[in-house]
This record gives sequence, C-alpha cells and structure tokens, in this order.
Amino acid sequence: MKQLCLFFFLFFGLGLNAQDNKVLIIGIDGCRPDAMMAAEAPHLQGLLQHAVYSLDALTHAPTWSATGWSSMLTGTWEDKHGALENSFANANYIDYPHFFDRVEAFHPEWETYSVCHWAPINDRIVNACDGKFNVTTDAAVRDKAVQLLINENPTALFLHLDDVDHAGHQYGFSPEVPEYLQSIAATDEYVGDILQALRLRPNYGQENWLILASTDHGGTPAGHGGSSLEERNIFVIAHHPALPPVEISKSVTAFQPATGLAFDGAGQYLLPSDSSPFRFGDTVDFSVELRLKYEELEGDAAFVSNKDWNSGLNPGFVLSTPFSDQSRWKVNIGDGSQRADLNGGLVNDGDWHHLAVTFDRDGAMSLYQDGEFLGSTDISQIENIDAGLPLVIGQDGTLGYPFWFNGLMGEVRIWRKVLAPETVRRYACSSVDSTHPDYGSLLAYWPLDEGSGSIVEDAGPAGISCSLQGAPPVWADNPGAMRCGDYDDTPRITDIAATALQHLCVPIDPAWELDGSILANLCMLTAAEEPSAAAWIRPSPNPFRDMLSIDFPPGANGMEKQILIFDARGKKQASLHTAGTRIELDTRSWPAGCYWLQAWHGGQPASVMLIRL
Repeated sequence: MKQLCLFFFLFFGLGLNAQDNKVLIIGIDGCRPDAMMAAEAPHLQGLLQHAVYSLDALTHAPTWSATGWSSMLTGTWEDKHGALENSFANANYIDYPHFFDRVEAFHPEWETYSVCHWAPINDRIVNACDGKFNVTTDAAVRDKAVQLLINENPTALFLHLDDVDHAGHQYGFSPEVPEYLQSIAATDEYVGDILQALRLRPNYGQENWLILASTDHGGTPAGHGGSSLEERNIFVIAHHPALPPVEISKSVTAFQPATGLAFDGAGQYLLPSDSSPFRFGDTVDFSVELRLKYEELEGDAAFVSNKDWNSGLNPGFVLSTPFSDQSRWKVNIGDGSQRADLNGGLVNDGDWHHLAVTFDRDGAMSLYQDGEFLGSTDISQIENIDAGLPLVIGQDGTLGYPFWFNGLMGEVRIWRKVLAPETVRRYACSSVDSTHPDYGSLLAYWPLDEGSGSIVEDAGPAGISCSLQGAPPVWADNPGAMRCGDYDDTPRITDIAATALQHLCVPIDPAWELDGSILANLCMLTAAEEPSAAAWIRPSPNPFRDMLSIDFPPGANGMEKQILIFDARGKKQASLHTAGTRIELDTRSWPAGCYWLQAWHGGQPASVMLIRL
C-alpha cells in the first residue's frame, strides 16, 4: 500500500505545477511482448523503468489489424466499432469514433497528428485530425514523426510502425525466430530516434508528455487472426518520467495431479461402460472439459469424440488437433450435412493445458484454454449429431481412426449444460466436487487419478466407469503441475484511448460507452492548480473506511456533475452522476489503499486523492 500511495503522491505533487499535457502513442504492429523482451530493444525496454506497464495485456479475437487498431484508437470493443476484418465492412466510427474526435471537440485548437505505415488506419479510422500522413516505410514514419516533433506543436501524436508485422508474416511470429527479433531491434532504433526528438523539443521541460506504447495483436509461427492466447497477448506501456515501475501481471494458480494416465499413441483408448447419456440429438446443450499434456502427435488424433472423424461433416463432435498442425487443438461438430470448426492455441509444449468447449445448440460453440475464452462460432444450424457411436477418450467413435493420442490426460468432464465463462475459469486449475455450481448437470467426471489398473472410475454422481483398451496401462507419478493464469486485472488494448483522454484532461462522457480503463491517473489538474474548481467538491472523511460522502455547494444543486473514482492501478471503481449536493457511497467492499477521485461540473475539473484505511 505504501508503494501505491507513493505513486499517487508523485502525481499529486506534479499537479501543483500547471503543465502542457501531451500524448505520444507508438503502435508497433504485430509485436509479441515476449519477443520485445527477447530482442535488442533498449529504447522500448527502457520505457519500462518509469511506467505502468503489462506484458500480460490482452486484445480480443479476431486478431486482425483492423480490429486491433480500431479497439485501441476508439477505446471500444469490436461489438461496438464493428471492424471485424481488414475490409472494415460494417465498421461504425460515427457512434464510436477515434479518440482524436473527442480531443478535437473538447479543444479544437489542439494539434493532432497521425503517421501510419498501414494506410487504412488513417483512411478508415482517423476522422478529425490536423494532419494525416500515410507513408510506405517505417523509416518514413520515423522521419515524419521527428519533423512534427521539431517543427510543430502536437498535443496528441499517433505513430504506426509495420515492419515487425511484415517480418512475422514472412518468418513467423515467435521469440524463437531470429528475423522477427531483428525486425523488432530495427524498429526500436526508430523509436530511439523519435524519443530523442521528443526530448530535444525547446519547451520539453515545461511540457507534460505521456508516452503510450502497444501493439494491435500478437501471433504464432503460422500468423495471426485467430483467438489463441499468443495472438491476443499484447504489451501496454504508459511511460512518464515521474512514475516508478509498476508492472501489472497475471496471477497464477497451480494444480498438481498425483498421477496421470499415459496413452501410448499406438492403440490405447478409454471406453465408458454406458454412452447413452452422451447422445445430445439436435437440441441438448452440453460442455466438455479435459486436461492433457504432450509434445508430439502423428496426425489429428482425437482427444475425446463420439463421431467418425474421417470427415468433419459426419454426425458428432471431436476435440483433436488440426490435421495440418499437431501443435494446436481444435473442435469440430457436424450433423451429416453441416459442420462447424474452431481452432485453439498451442498445446504441444510439454505442459498441462485445460481445454473446454461449450455447445449452445441454438447459439454458439465457445472455446476456452487454461480458463481463458478464445472465441466462438455459430452452431445454431447444426441439427442431430447422434450417429449411434460411443463416446471415446483417446480415439474417435469408430475405435479405428488411424491416429492415436500420445501423452497424458486427466480431468475429463462432460456436462449437460453450457458452462459459464467464470465457471470454466474457476475450475480450470482445480478438481470438481459437489460444491461446483453445476454439479447437478455433471454427466461424467473421470479424474484419471487411480494410479494403477485399467479401470477409471467416475467421480461424479452417475458412476459411469471407463475401461482402458489396448496395451496395459502406464501411470505416471507426479506428472507435473498445471498452471493457470488469471488475466482479470491486466490491461486491455482499449485502455490506450481512455488513458490518453485522461492524461489530456478530456472529460470522459459515459455516453461514449468506452470499454477501456485508465492505466494511470495522469490528468494534472488538481485542487492546488484550480482553486476555483476545488471549492465545489469535498469528500469526507478522508481517509475513510466504510462510508464516503461527496458534498457539493448549494449553488451546484440541479446542475449535472460527473464523478469517477479509480483505484491505484487506474481501474474504474465507481462512475457516478448527480444533480444534487451530496453522494454517499458504501465502501465496505473496497480494498484498503489509495484512490483517485475526478469530477467535472460546468467545464471545471477537480482531482482529489482518497485513502481507504
């Protein structure tokens, strides 16, 4: 708590001096966070020394450039801005515009500039702007940025660099690819030139620059556009010279199985004593979960299936690998004439992974990996999926598909309902018992923890045992821990626009429906700087415990006032509107620590630091 309070006091002290707030956003297309840290990138890595940052930030699928840059620059998700593909079909920048529109509306005299290697950003997303410049190389982005910083007076400057994405498409998006790392190193040199030009500005000492750096998506050796964690994982940096380094990381929990059943990849599978509960027809919702651990497979071996996997059109479902890529996993469902497919992320790294699929028969099939949602696709047109074949673990329903699973498996669960995302995440790294919220819908639960023998017992209420077919069983003792990352509190790509607006002290109207949170509370207009503004707001007590009151003078009665309260990491704690003279908040559920209250009334801003004991 002391460190976080120090962070707030730094900014409270900065607010005593009126400064010229400005924002530089450096966007590096297709730059994986782990690759940025592995590359020779002293300038980007140097920003972390004074920053709120995360290497565990996320964007949404689909991980196309149009989607990512639209989410970053509008501060809203794809369900609002509508850019789901690089054609920008159905994009809606009227209701959800680039944050430059908000800046220009608030202060038309402020100068805004956008310099892009990928022209569609300027051509499609940017609207209100004092200067849009499309160039054909990253070196030209650098040159134009330096020219603007030296000769103009930008309040907000956005830069798009594209060479890293080009290298990823040519050689693979991976920290193991030398050419990809070399491209990041070259881009970092351009970033260094841009930062040098910024710091050489004649009035730099009187200006208050926030530097935001991020990317639109990650990638895999095969590319991007999908929903895997490697594609959705991004970095977000909010750099300011007065900031101590504050890294926001995912939290990690571990599950340590005592043993695991090792399938030999040459004819072993588990067959339930009764498969009738797993006939889902054309209307029954269901969910499938399992854990697995492997390094190499031959062909698209089935993990769990009740279909003839010779064709994806055949009735039934299967969790397997794609035929062309045994490093990843996929799900297929078919009814004989129609099919639906979704690909998941990397799973052949020798670590345990939790895979989950939910089948909403009149809605979507949704994928989760290690508790994190990957994506979904419509399956409402899929009809009867029953082929009269058994449910099988480690093989398809015919018991004779030519490829076999070779690795460890455990915690296989079949449910007669669509599990909620929170439930999937909560139990990805734990076992199941009768306290599970959906225990009554559990059709079968095979932990695969017997440690000996060929019979696998059902730990759920149905008591459907499985028998191992093929070679004698091999049980692996202490097969390693599974680790699950919780990304709930890590930043999102939409935080960039929200943080930029915050730093420029542009009041964020709830009607804008921004989805981003504030990475750092950097609007420097404080009570000490604006005494007239301070007179109209008084929080008490401060420090506070269970209740917090916010009072306004009688003269403000009937006038609309907006109040935002953020926690120490910039996450919105409360958003309030009132026309009255008092707000009372029940704060018993708030963690102890520092908070930042910001309010707007009649165009006047005020900022107050709060402390909950």
